[in-house]
Amino acid sequence: MRKGQKVFCYNFFMKNMPQNFLKNANVYLFLSFAFLLFLAGPLYEYFLIPRHYFEYLFLIILFVSSLVHSANSISIKVTLFLLISILFYYLVVGVEASPYIFMAKIVIVFLAISELGTELKKTKLIDINIVSGAISMYLLIGVIFAYLYSLLFMFDPNSFANVAVNADDVSPLNFLYFSFVTLTTLGFGDIVPLSMTAKFWSISEAITGVLFLAVLIGRIVSLIGNKK
Repeated sequence: MRKGQKVFCYNFFMKNMPQNFLKNANVYLFLSFAFLLFLAGPLYEYFLIPRHYFEYLFLIILFVSSLVHSANSISIKVTLFLLISILFYYLVVGVEASPYIFMAKIVIVFLAISELGTELKKTKLIDINIVSGAISMYLLIGVIFAYLYSLLFMFDPNSFANVAVNADDVSPLNFLYFSFVTLTTLGFGDIVPLSMTAKFWSISEAITGVLFLAVLIGRIVSLIGNKK
């Protein structure tokens, strides 16, 4: 390959590949969620993956969620700053439960939900990227409540019952499980909220899950109607 061809290929890759990647950021976010939710339990239970592995996997999801933001926006700057701070904390202090880390993750997820919601509101087309963004938004709601439950449990260990916590357990995974069971209104009842805060947060999540699906279906139907 000639030098001029190499320069052309390099410029083509640098100019076009990032744009194509960012254009489908919602799809990648949904796929990263699907990968983690499907494999997190078996990897930990049968292969004894340490807890910090899951924290790094969640960091990958949080990083992918940053791709949904517009370039040079305040939200992307805040998200990247918080991600770097969390990674620095993990490398220096270790993967330990910290209220500051939970709050930083809550801010990151909240910003991603806001961006996806704005995109869904403004869009005039219905495609795989929009559908993936809507599903990812629904999943992020479950994640943000899981972090809220983890933060609450850190300050009040009596706020939940039947949450096994020991040196070998992964309590964030337990709260992620409880969060999605609540969000989808399954309500298995194995993990029980005891404090008033935990109970009302659980009710709020269940209501949010039901209303979100109703609004999402209505929005998609309206987009399909406009397209016709």
